Amino acid sequence: MGDPVQTEEETRNDLLEAQKTVSKTESISARQVSQKVAKSASQIQQQGKGTSSASAIRTYSKLYRAGEYDKAIELLKSLIKKDNPCALYLMADMYFRGLGVKRDTKQAFLLFERSALLDYSKAQAKVAYHYLAGTGTNKNLDKAHNWALKSAVQGDEG
Repeated sequence: MGDPVQTEEETRNDLLEAQKTVSKTESISARQVSQKVAKSASQIQQQGKGTSSASAIRTYSKLYRAGEYDKAIELLKSLIKKDNPCALYLMADMYFRGLGVKRDTKQAFLLFERSALLDYSKAQAKVAYHYLAGTGTNKNLDKAHNWALKSAVQGDEG
C-alpha cells in the first residue's frame, strides 16, 4: 500500500521542519543540500502549484538524501515538463554538482536561468552568481547585479 494522504497541516509541518536546516549551498556537502531544497516545496505551494508538486519535491529530497540520484532526476523530469521553477532549480543543481548526470555548468546555468525567469528567487540568486563568476556563461557584472537585485527584492538572502 502507498503512503496515506497527508493533511495540509501535516505537509506544512514537514516543510517547516525541513526549512530549519537551510544554509548556503556553497558551504555544505551535496547530501546536505536535500535538506535545503525541502524549503523550496513551500515556495511551490505559495506559487499555486499545489500539494502534488510539494509531495514530489519531498520524495525527491528523500531520494537525494539516499544517494538515489537517477530516481531523483526521473521524478524531476515530469515537473520540469510543467515548467515547475523549483524542479528546474533542483535539476540545475544536479548538473552543477554532477550528481546523477555528467557535470555541466552550461546546462546548469540554462536551467537556473529558466527557473529565474519564472520568478524563482533562489534561481535568480544562482543566475547572479553564475554571471558574477562566469560559470556556465560569460561573465557579466551588469547582469549579475540585475539578477541579484531581483532575488533580493523577493526576499532571498542567498
